[in-house]
Amino acid sequence: LEDFAESGKNFFLAPGFFKPHLPLVMEEKWLDYYPEDSFEIQPLQGALRYVAENFPEIAYTTSPELHGYEDIEGHGDWNETIDDTKAAEIRRAYFSCVSQTDSHIERILDALDELGLADNTIVSFMGDHGWALGHHTMWEKQANTKVALNTPLLVRVPGLTDGGIHTRHFLEGVDLMPTLAELAGVPRVPRCPDSREESQAVSTCTEGQSFVPLMYEPDQEWRTAVFSQFQKMKYEIMGYSMMSDHWHAVVWVRFDYGTREPDFDYVEARELYNLVVDPDENRNIIDEEPGIFNDMFEEIQAEYASGQIIAVDSEYDVYGEH
Repeated sequence: LEDFAESGKNFFLAPGFFKPHLPLVMEEKWLDYYPEDSFEIQPLQGALRYVAENFPEIAYTTSPELHGYEDIEGHGDWNETIDDTKAAEIRRAYFSCVSQTDSHIERILDALDELGLADNTIVSFMGDHGWALGHHTMWEKQANTKVALNTPLLVRVPGLTDGGIHTRHFLEGVDLMPTLAELAGVPRVPRCPDSREESQAVSTCTEGQSFVPLMYEPDQEWRTAVFSQFQKMKYEIMGYSMMSDHWHAVVWVRFDYGTREPDFDYVEARELYNLVVDPDENRNIIDEEPGIFNDMFEEIQAEYASGQIIAVDSEYDVYGEH
């Protein structure tokens, strides 16, 4: 940043912070922010302590990354979680890592101020996935649950967002690039073609949508749903998710990892959650509202056909076990 400030050149800087990724190791001083009796690390209560009602087995994760550490015991089987003492220790370490990363971000923001760059530098912050901390006996990110999918996303634009702007609308990670491009005044990034084949033949395009308009009118009409997926390569299954402000539907279908094509006619499992009355996704009500699920399933298939849902994001199964 000092070099950029001295040269006066425009710049794009993308620092990435590893924590709070595993292993949960940080400077010891950050543990002091979360004493053992702090609210954040206390055991989860109620239905969150157990697998969701009517939850399909294929959707469950045994948290293989975390379970690979020698001091983690009592987790790996259906509806079996880590004991409360160890769970509190993990949560304390997780939040301490978050605070350590927060301090690094503060150093960057302070440097922008000190170097006179803060008033003409756009700053964005985002995470690449959510993280379960024992929710419904699951840990980590290998799932299509709401807690594994939700991520933080913040953007500061000098002179535009100074008063603070908040929207309840859905945004996706792919929205950040076209947003920053528009804010920086560079040529607009074209939308990707509607078919996957055409999209793969284009050198530069985006499946995202610039959310600059929301900075001016946070309550205007916007997209009504977001999509995601998670693979179960060992079982030749792919889970596709569609989330609206009211419903969250997940369908697990047969998937050919050779051709990278799903078979939407072969459905392994289905999930549906009413996020209005059940924001923690404690009950899968697929048997109570099949019509709503079927409508959302059709939208998932249409989204895939348009190329807006990728076929698979990896050549291999990173996590192995489900």
